[in-house]
Amino acid sequence: MLKLIVQVMCGMKFSYNWLKELVAFKESPEELAEILTLRAFEVESVEKSGDDFALDIKVFANRLTDAAGHLGMAREIAFILGLKFKEPKNKFNTGKSAPGFIPKISINPPKICPRYTAQVLEVDSHSSSPAWMQERLIACGMRPINTVVDITNYIMLEYGQPQHAFDLEKIRGGIMDIRESRAGEELITLDGTKHKLPIGSIVIEDAEGLIDLAGVMGGESSAISENTKKILLQSSYFDPSAIYKTARDLRFHSAASKIYSAGVDINKTTEALEHAIALLVEHAQAKPV
Repeated sequence: MLKLIVQVMCGMKFSYNWLKELVAFKESPEELAEILTLRAFEVESVEKSGDDFALDIKVFANRLTDAAGHLGMAREIAFILGLKFKEPKNKFNTGKSAPGFIPKISINPPKICPRYTAQVLEVDSHSSSPAWMQERLIACGMRPINTVVDITNYIMLEYGQPQHAFDLEKIRGGIMDIRESRAGEELITLDGTKHKLPIGSIVIEDAEGLIDLAGVMGGESSAISENTKKILLQSSYFDPSAIYKTARDLRFHSAASKIYSAGVDINKTTEALEHAIALLVEHAQAKPV
């Protein structure tokens, strides 16, 4: 009896200049697209984006764990072309530390979030991300917003590791409980949409209510703004099946949920967080607590 196996693919945009920085190939954007299509992933289109080119690449769901970010895609290209992959020179110097409060975090049941990595930082939320970062975000189909949000998106594009920043002063009671949603619970997400949550979604709750639909989108009540002075930056691993079911049942898919649904590399949460901290120190005058 023959079985039909259907591979789900996820279209993602990659910056040609960013990939070339990591692997010193000589191929043009069109030539690179042809090589990837023949050897690894189908490239749907190549489009000019300022001084860069955006490659729209279809990545199989089972390859999102390692190829959803530019580092993973660059390693694939290096292997195909027989070239060396240049490890990025990430500056992990976290700079000056600051005294401050860190919320109490609990996870129940543990299986929904085997690793929760986070850091509290003082930040300057008024600053703008550097031009080179904005250019890469735009090439990958993202709109620059502010330094904090831009850096979390940049890290997701680099490592394939979604991150989220909470306004620390909006976390009520100093607690964050990561748990499964119950019948009848609702949450307004960052885009202003009110969701009636299916039972079993992964949520984060402070002392007064829900503040986050984990792995899908943050809650409106804990969003950072131009008045934000302290953030809690999370870089974590959430149960892929739970994220997939939530996004499917709500018919609400985000860039983060697509990656989380496939399963991120649980060993990269800290490395990605450290790079985000370094970028925040450099571009948002951040001080880790």
